[in-house]
Amino acid sequence: MFFKEFNPENVEVQINLWQRSLADCEYRDVVNAFEIWLNTEKYPPTLAEFKPVVIRFKNPGAFISPERAWETVTIAVRKYGSYNSERAFETFSEPIKRAIRNVGGWQKICQTELGREWDFLRKNFVEAYNDFGQDQREQELLPVSVLHRLQEVTGQKQERLESK
Repeated sequence: MFFKEFNPENVEVQINLWQRSLADCEYRDVVNAFEIWLNTEKYPPTLAEFKPVVIRFKNPGAFISPERAWETVTIAVRKYGSYNSERAFETFSEPIKRAIRNVGGWQKICQTELGREWDFLRKNFVEAYNDFGQDQREQELLPVSVLHRLQEVTGQKQERLESK
């Protein structure tokens, strides 16, 4: 728990934190996520546990596992082949697209034979997807106000470095 003992002021602080953190989410998405939580979990959520559930309503592809992302790519290879990369890319999230580009592109994936090379390509894709997906997950989970403040701080640090 955020605070160890019950204090009405602490509860008010917690409520304000939750409101600010969920301010950029649709009310309906928050209610739906809460209903899911109530029906699938035993204990009340922390904000860190709850926010990803809400985000899934806004962006269902935001939190898919690297293995699921690779499965999506392999299904698209079978469905679209090497000549329909545009159609395949329409079905991918941005982290998947970036990971595909990182491992050599759509043509390379389509032309790689099954076996050791395919396994190596899969490993590289998973690593790239984890890196790119982490950036998106962080941006999805942080409230817009916090992202703006982080950008301000980063910009100020950059200015100080450039002035030295």
